Formats: sequence, C-alpha cells, structure tokens
Amino acid sequence: MPDLTPGVARTNDHGGLPPSMLQAIAGVGGLWAAGDYYASAGTIVEAARTNGVRALQLDARDLAFLDQLPELEFLHLRSDGRADIGPVRSLGLLRGLVIDHDAGLRGTIDLAAHPHLEWLKLKLSGKGGAENVPMVLAGHIGIRDLRIGEAPFADLTDLARAFPALRCLRIFGANRMRAVGDIGPWSGSLECLSTVWAPLRTVDGIERLRHLSFLGVTFGRMRDLEPLVPMTGLRYLSLLGTVPSLRPLVGHPGIRMARLSMPVDEDLGPLATWPALVALIGQQWIGPGPGVPFLESHQPDPLVTEWRSAAHTSEPLLML
Repeated sequence: MPDLTPGVARTNDHGGLPPSMLQAIAGVGGLWAAGDYYASAGTIVEAARTNGVRALQLDARDLAFLDQLPELEFLHLRSDGRADIGPVRSLGLLRGLVIDHDAGLRGTIDLAAHPHLEWLKLKLSGKGGAENVPMVLAGHIGIRDLRIGEAPFADLTDLARAFPALRCLRIFGANRMRAVGDIGPWSGSLECLSTVWAPLRTVDGIERLRHLSFLGVTFGRMRDLEPLVPMTGLRYLSLLGTVPSLRPLVGHPGIRMARLSMPVDEDLGPLATWPALVALIGQQWIGPGPGVPFLESHQPDPLVTEWRSAAHTSEPLLML
C-alpha cells in the first residue's frame, strides 16, 4: 500500500486494469491512490487538486466528495464495502470507470453522464446489480472496452445492441449464457471476446466478427469448434474447459498462440497442422507440444507481451 499520509499518493498497484487504459493513464500523469481510512475527504480533495490528479484509485466508504474533483478522467473504485456510486455521475470528463466493490453495487450508474467513457468494468450481482442492468443496457456509443462480472444474460445480443463500438468484451460469470446470440453490431469492431464461468455450448454466429483476433472460453461446455473454421483471422485462442475435439481446426491458417486444456478426445495432432503456431500455454494440462515453446516457461518474453496485448489483460498466463 502506498504512503497515504498526504491523502493521495502515486501507486504502481494497477489492480488488473486493462493495458490500454493503463497506457492512457500514463498519458495524464499516472495513477494515484487514496482512501478514507487514511485521510479525510477534504484532505483527499486538496491533495488531488494540488497534484493535478487525473487518474484515481479510491477505497472509500463515501463518494460524495467526487463532485469536487470534476477533472478526473479515470476512476478505479476498490473497496470491500458498498459505497453509493451515485456521486460518480458528477464526473463528466470520465474516460475510464472500474468498479471493484467486493460487496457489489449500491446506487445506480448513469452512462449518459459520461460522454467520453471508453473503459467500463462492473459487477451485476445481487440486488444492486439487478437495479443497474437497465442502466447498463441503455448503452454507450463510445465504450471500447467492457468487462462485466456476474452477467445475467442468456446471450450477448442485448450487449451488442447497447455497445456497438466495442473492441474488447470480457465476461466473468454468466450462469445463464449458453450461446453468443446476435452479435452483428460488433462485426466491424470486436477484436477480443473472453468468457469465464459462462457455460457456453456453442459459438454459432461468431464468424460474423470479421476482426476478432482473440477468443477465450474458460469453463465453457463447447459442443464443437466448427464455427471457428471460417475465422481465418483468428490469431489467439484460449480454450479451458470442455472441448470435445480440435479436429475441426486441422490446418487452421491463422492461429499463432493458443492456451489449451486437454480436449475430450485427447487428440493434440491438429496442433502440428497449424502453420502459424509459434507458442502454447498450458503444458501442465496438455503435456509436450508440437515443437513450439510454452510461454509459462519463457517469461519474460516478447511473446508473453504479445499475448497479453491481444487478450487486453495483464493477468498471469495461467489465471482462469
């Protein structure tokens, strides 16, 4: 934890923020941290103004003072409490909003209050999450990176309609999700799609995503990989969970890196037919690969940086 005696201090604890957001934060002076366990609201406001803070990581039980910091462009809320998020709507210049409240949401979000918003992360669990579903589905034309925990959706149709400019979508928990649905609005924009704990059985329709380069399905229940066959632009593939067979992807021309668990048929032969393959992740699950390195054994490595950039994440390679 940084020294918070003056109320606000620079921090290198980025808390898993998206790499693109971290790059933007660096451009406005870096990330600062504050908490009302360590300083009063008045002290935090004064220190933030004095230092020209534009990106703030905040652990606070009361967010009412945010209206005194209208210049904030990036806000990362980290707390094990349930501070009312209503005051966030006063930040009209906000470009990035990450809400990591462990206890879920209290209060409602208003995306229309943030016309410049590009990055958004929040969890839609519990009563507070349910109250915010309509606010989220009101959508935003400018958001490019969306991360949702405990998504209560059966597919991605409503999100695609609400956020047509997305480049990256990451879902963490969606126990009703069985299919991707109508994702046509993303056909010209989405580059990264990742789901964790969403029991996907099919990705039928995904071939409409002409610019998708990264696909991750963790703990899905995939029936087959046939929908990926025509996706020659797919470069990075992460499949952890139930995958019957890699055989539909024999000879796939584009896959450059893959993170895999053992398919049900235990046939890894298709990997040797991928002409673009340069690295794998998952040696602990699949054993020796077809003569390419395993990235978890070669860190730091430019290929690791490439994988994380494609996945729009700074998570460890084996984190599920």
